[in-house]
Amino acid sequence: MDTRNKLLSIVPGCLCVLLGIIVISGWYTQTLNLIQIHSSFAPMQYNTALGFCEALQWQADRFMESTDIKCKLNITPEGIKLVPELSTDLFRMFQEALTNISRHSQASNVRVDFVENKSDYELKVQDDGVGIDRTRIVNSNSLGLLGIRERALIWNGHVDINGVVGEGTQLTVRIPKVNNDK
Repeated sequence: MDTRNKLLSIVPGCLCVLLGIIVISGWYTQTLNLIQIHSSFAPMQYNTALGFCEALQWQADRFMESTDIKCKLNITPEGIKLVPELSTDLFRMFQEALTNISRHSQASNVRVDFVENKSDYELKVQDDGVGIDRTRIVNSNSLGLLGIRERALIWNGHVDINGVVGEGTQLTVRIPKVNNDK
């Protein structure tokens, strides 16, 4: 067999090995990206010894770093303890509210209040952006809002969304403490 034919017989095998390396390295990179994405969505209280309130502050800080939107967080009383499942759902609702603000509101400021009352937990997120109009609030294609409502319903909770065009939006989630507290 001449040199040309030997080379041609080796090339397909080399290409397969090279392609395999590319696929594996691409898979590796995608896996690392997924891990990074997952960890950015994971509540801090599960990644460290922090509690729910600290996880809210951590998320608010990350939001401010990534968006340049000021976020003021008020928690009353300090050190609220929640069952882990409720903590996760409230954290996810908070994340989705901040995501919506960063994508749609054109806000400069966000105020977040998390309050434990005698009868319920209340998460209120208010921005000073363009305001959501009524059609978007009731639109079944608003998957983020739908997800927030579904998470609240799991806990027999209620979601109120009010927007004034040109003034901002307020999202309030109320979760009753009956059968849902620590």
